[in-house]
Amino acid sequence: MADASVVEIAGNSKAENRDGEEKAVPYRKRGMISYQMWDHSLRAGAFAFTLAAAVIMGTNKETKYFPVGVVNNVPVTIPITAKYHYTPSYVCFVVINGVACGYALLTLLTSIVTQKIYKSPRSNFHNFFLSLTDLVIVATLTAGASAAAAVSDIGREGNSHSMWNKICDKYSKFCLHGGIALLVSFIGVGMFLLLNISFICSAYKRNLRATSN
Repeated sequence: MADASVVEIAGNSKAENRDGEEKAVPYRKRGMISYQMWDHSLRAGAFAFTLAAAVIMGTNKETKYFPVGVVNNVPVTIPITAKYHYTPSYVCFVVINGVACGYALLTLLTSIVTQKIYKSPRSNFHNFFLSLTDLVIVATLTAGASAAAAVSDIGREGNSHSMWNKICDKYSKFCLHGGIALLVSFIGVGMFLLLNISFICSAYKRNLRATSN
């Protein structure tokens, strides 16, 4: 099999074989493949983090026993359980992270299957469409995580002006798991945000190469 050396001049790639003949190399191939790998890695990370956030918050509950009186010098206690679905913001948080998780998995699998079938990177229109939907997911995921974070802050600190008592001094495990879920979800937001930034940078580089030619 003839050895070939690749030479890049002014953004154009050419290959020269042993006979001195120049052979065209697909333009942007290496750059697009590295972009696709980066894109796949980010989508896999976004899937993992949003899934973890939804599972942690969705399974979050803690039961404590509180005294309600004394009978024959014996304290009487009742169990009171804190669950995520008692708070609408937490329910919204779980649903939004679940949707973002499913979206990340669907787009990752679609991208991989398309690349395997057509043996080429995604088209520019496909990348542009994914960038728009990624932006929608970023906004929605940020809103859900921010709403849950606001409620969590009230649970941790309370609000004396509104006469809302804090509960994290009593349900420490519940609040800890909720905080971990919020942190993981915001990391997922960062993953989707990086997807948008990487698309913008890739489009900018392609535009620079096109204008230089």
